[in-house]
Amino acid sequence: MRGKILLLIFAISTLLISVRYFQVQILEHRKHEEFLENSSFVRVTLDAPRGEILSSDGKVLAKNEEVLIAQLSGRNVPSIADLEEIVGKKRAVDLIMGLRVAVNENEAEKLREMGVIVRREIKRVYSGLAPHVVGYVRQGKGVYGVEKKYDGYLKGKAGSEIYAVDVTGKNVGSVLKSPPIPGKNITLTVDSRLQKLAEKLLRGKRGSIIVENPKNGAILAMASSPSFDPNSVSSGMSLWEWKELLNDPSGIFINRAISSRYPPGSSIKPFIALAYLMKFDGKDQTVNCRGKYVYRSKSGKVLAVYKDWLLSGHGLVDLRKAIRVSCNVFFYTIGQEIGIDFLSKVASEVKLGEKTGIDLPGEISGIFPSREWKKRVLGERWYPGDTILLSIGQGYILMTPIEMINFYSLLANEGVSYVPHIVKMIGDKLIRPVEYVRIKLPKKYWDFLREAMVEVTTHPGSLKDEGTAYRVFRGFKIKVAGKTGTAEVPGKKSHSWFIGYAPANDPKVVVLAMVENGGSGSKMAAPMAREILEEYFSIFPVGDSVKGRDEKQR
Repeated sequence: MRGKILLLIFAISTLLISVRYFQVQILEHRKHEEFLENSSFVRVTLDAPRGEILSSDGKVLAKNEEVLIAQLSGRNVPSIADLEEIVGKKRAVDLIMGLRVAVNENEAEKLREMGVIVRREIKRVYSGLAPHVVGYVRQGKGVYGVEKKYDGYLKGKAGSEIYAVDVTGKNVGSVLKSPPIPGKNITLTVDSRLQKLAEKLLRGKRGSIIVENPKNGAILAMASSPSFDPNSVSSGMSLWEWKELLNDPSGIFINRAISSRYPPGSSIKPFIALAYLMKFDGKDQTVNCRGKYVYRSKSGKVLAVYKDWLLSGHGLVDLRKAIRVSCNVFFYTIGQEIGIDFLSKVASEVKLGEKTGIDLPGEISGIFPSREWKKRVLGERWYPGDTILLSIGQGYILMTPIEMINFYSLLANEGVSYVPHIVKMIGDKLIRPVEYVRIKLPKKYWDFLREAMVEVTTHPGSLKDEGTAYRVFRGFKIKVAGKTGTAEVPGKKSHSWFIGYAPANDPKVVVLAMVENGGSGSKMAAPMAREILEEYFSIFPVGDSVKGRDEKQR
């Protein structure tokens, strides 16, 4: 009995299918044939939702918003009067001209009833934070910053939809749709709180601030000033407006942290000290600084006189004190003893004068000169005076801020640094740190440099004895190892530098502040660095277990 019932169900099902087949193929054949003959088809690209860009603390830095876009199919041209009633005169004219017009939900419904194709598109919206890092898109493509570097992950894969359009050009519905595949979200290493403060400190100035985790190269903040509004650039502007921005003499699109070179001034002195320790096996010496260095020929003839920043002199100075008080005379002396050949060799070992490989477009390398460089570039031989100037971060040497902070990370880690990076995660995949430099030296060298740089921020005394950043960091509860820099610029005010790491005995963070024509490093850059460090340790107290807070990628 059960078998007969199943057989009956199968027979009825077959009959129904046959009847429907007969209806479609025979009875309705002409109807479908007429539909195809009297229709044309419009293929519309469906943009993939672009992945969001987030800060390490979860703030959305770049996201998508849906907008409704109306566009005539080409054959269906309603009267301009009908269109004006719905979207107004200006947008009605734009539609007639074949342009794409943004509409609201109510307008979209009325336009669809008239057969106008209306579809949802995606607009990129930015928080405005870290524009030189996040970047922007134009016409759906990343053209700057992370948006450009990681465009392949963010953009996803576009879909498409085919609409049938009748002989009048009226949209009669969708006949086929291939959905887009969304792009991946990207989480940055940048902390929005540190970034916000860095941008605030640079407002009205030209320069950059970088905050880096020395344990893995993660960039916790990167601010460049002056800046720009990514929403204005991304949403479209006239050619005239675009050219005006590009020709802005302040260079708003330049990420000064990675794309500008500067004389480093005295911030290079820890490197010179390291090279001295390496060449002379950790020996020290004492120089009597009287406020000037007299360079003489072998016969004793005075060839040149180089001044110290303290014209009255620092008195008796050893290497530790020379770093603390930034004694130029001492570094003139040891620079000559080390020689340009050894200095350029050590620079190559620690990769000064090279791109760091940070995952942002537009990085340039600094210039650490050598005999060969000067001959190749300028067609001139190297002179002793060139070495003297290089020893205090002047002359031909030019460094990018990202190179300098990465070198200080090497000091903080006692010989190890990592490729600086901006992206922490792509989707749910964690980006692993990549080692950049590893140089094995006696621990006493690193200890010596750290202790001397701590004295920069902690040693009191008279003008000729106190640390150059002592007054700025007086009362700061955490030991900071750092160095000020005041780099002279011909005809202009000096560039202001400060670079340091903390806590000095167990570094968690390195900070760099650099202000173009900002004057003294101790008066402009160092106070900015202190504010950044105060904010950092209020967010990540020293007592916290950093490993427990995802140190590997913070």
